[in-house]
Amino acid sequence: MHDHYLRRRRSIVVLLLTLIVINGLLGLSRVDLPATATTTTSLPLPQIFPPDDANVLARFPFNGNVEDASGNERHGTLIGGQFVSSRFGQGLLVGQADSNGMDWSQYANLLVHPYTIEMVLTPEETLNWRKLFGFSDRADSGWYYKNQGIQAYPHAVLGTGQILPGQRHYLAFVSTAPDQIDVYFQGTLIGSTNASFIAPPEQALFFRDDVNTGRREQLVGVIDTLRISSTARTAQEIADVEQNLRTLEQEIFVQKRTDKPVVSPGDSLNYTIRLNNPQSTSATVTEIIDLLPSGFSYQTGSTTGLTTSDPQITLNANSQQLRWVGSFVIPARGYADLSFSVEVASDLSAGAYANTAQATVERNGNLIAALPAVNAAPVTIPPPTVARNPGATAEGGSVTIDPQTGKPTITLPRSNNRNVVFTTSVECPTPPGGTPTSVVLKHNGYTYAMEESPPDSGTYTTTIPANQLANAVIDIAVTCSGDPDNPIENEVGKVQLYDPSGIIFNAVTGNPIEGATVTLYRVPGAQAGTDCMTVDTRPDAANEAEPWSGVTDHTPGANDEQVQADFDPPQIEPVQNPQRTNREGRYGWDVVAGCWYIQVTAPGYNSRVSPLVGVPPEVTDLNLGLTPRDQGELNNVYLPTILR
Repeated sequence: MHDHYLRRRRSIVVLLLTLIVINGLLGLSRVDLPATATTTTSLPLPQIFPPDDANVLARFPFNGNVEDASGNERHGTLIGGQFVSSRFGQGLLVGQADSNGMDWSQYANLLVHPYTIEMVLTPEETLNWRKLFGFSDRADSGWYYKNQGIQAYPHAVLGTGQILPGQRHYLAFVSTAPDQIDVYFQGTLIGSTNASFIAPPEQALFFRDDVNTGRREQLVGVIDTLRISSTARTAQEIADVEQNLRTLEQEIFVQKRTDKPVVSPGDSLNYTIRLNNPQSTSATVTEIIDLLPSGFSYQTGSTTGLTTSDPQITLNANSQQLRWVGSFVIPARGYADLSFSVEVASDLSAGAYANTAQATVERNGNLIAALPAVNAAPVTIPPPTVARNPGATAEGGSVTIDPQTGKPTITLPRSNNRNVVFTTSVECPTPPGGTPTSVVLKHNGYTYAMEESPPDSGTYTTTIPANQLANAVIDIAVTCSGDPDNPIENEVGKVQLYDPSGIIFNAVTGNPIEGATVTLYRVPGAQAGTDCMTVDTRPDAANEAEPWSGVTDHTPGANDEQVQADFDPPQIEPVQNPQRTNREGRYGWDVVAGCWYIQVTAPGYNSRVSPLVGVPPEVTDLNLGLTPRDQGELNNVYLPTILR
């Protein structure tokens, strides 16, 4: 079992994925059209792989589902994730919770030698273990990113330092024996390794970490496509796929975003369509088409950017199709935006609303279709509120309530061994009306029946076991007697696990110190394991009050950086810095990779600076004992030290 985990902030994940989409090179679907033709809203997506042959077991383009597009009906089961507009139309975003990915175990018996598994994806992080494929949910072995390479754990890493994050990756795993594979990256063989299992595997789990590591090695990124074949694809076949990807990535693509991902009926919001041109010469777009979601209507006179003219509007079923016609120049290796506003119908029901934006490019007298933004710019109208005033009790952690939403965040150290009690008031809105017949809490893939306590109070409670807590949201699903077939689900809070963490205690009595001020610092540019101690290299002192007692306390440098709460992009979570310890003396943060230390002060105690510790791996026992000052010292007044 390995335990090298990098704690990454979810907001960093969102930021990096946004930058990937904006700055990445997306593909284009070539469609030769007559010079007088106009585009439609059903343009084909780019063909990444050659047409399916008899050896294709299943192919997943992740266009809004995990269905097999090869026609073989070998569909997957979505464990968790979000379908997003991606470089090749749409993709599966994983890593926003600790339990994401796809289960293909129903067909795992088909993975016998020879086989090939190919995937196109953009990972957010490749330095630490991030799982790509597992043959058992109870086994740590499997295929991972590691050390910016690929590892069939526990065997050697291939391509160390070559496989960087934030880039499109084409990976191919080709069996050469029931327990051996060749690994290809970007169309080139990087080495051969033991497969870490003997085919066929017990299960076939993609992009999901095993339960033995607590889901802490969950892949983070966007998967564009996955192909599983019952043949050993040749080096030439793999090279051809890579060449096709590179060709697609040099073409023009469309993106769409909104300024309000969450709206209410009757609201207005703005959309922006971005046309991206990665080529070395300018491009001319002759037509831009946008199909609004049902219940959304264009606001006259709101178009800005490439043009200020209103679009031609055509009713398409219950939706408006907007069409701008002209000669719009997109600069070389640049982009151009077109923005407009819409109104949301006042009677629109709760749900998610997305749309497709597309463009036509003129080239050498022909019209070709840029890759559309499929199911892009999702807008959510939340369901009616059934769960009110949610709250939690978390011994050994803290609970904070967002003043804007009223939702609690339960913050706990990763070493937490305490259960969480969650409560909420429940009522059925009208419609559907009636009374609650079932109240269920959902968290980390588990469900917990909530009981009304006391009876007829309208308050429901349940306990989330410590070993089932994860970095994930908490939802409440309520079934009302007025509509027993359609439960109403509300997101009511989230759990945030953190490190480094520890306990501040009285060095004489051993008792925890409540209310100590703990300030977190980072040494800029320092690397874990090289410039500071890590769990693997520190002295073995597991049974001591201060497990880091064999490491010299850090001497703060003039340039050491205190990570402020408003640092952007955030590098810590929770963003509060400094923190005050709770009644158990606990504090903690979730941080990015680097060398970190804490400074601790408390009334009546001598201040203390911790050793300099490295993350990753996780640090959950940075405990510090403070020595009480004697009465003579307490009569003196000390000014705080300010580090610059």
